[in-house]
Amino acid sequence: DLIRTEESLIPLEQAARQKVAELHSALESEQSQGSVLKAILQAKETKQIDGIYGRLGDLGAID
Repeated sequence: DLIRTEESLIPLEQAARQKVAELHSALESEQSQGSVLKAILQAKETKQIDGIYGRLGDLGAID
């Protein structure tokens, strides 16, 4: 009986592990994009690059 219970829980465990891996990957991607944005905006502030006026999100909120 315990073996059947364990066997029924294995797919749930695998799905949970996969979801954790996906979320971890998404977090790493978001952090990487944030680092790139910070570097670009810092280069803008120090006048190392031209043509960058800021982020679109800085213009306001979308209702």
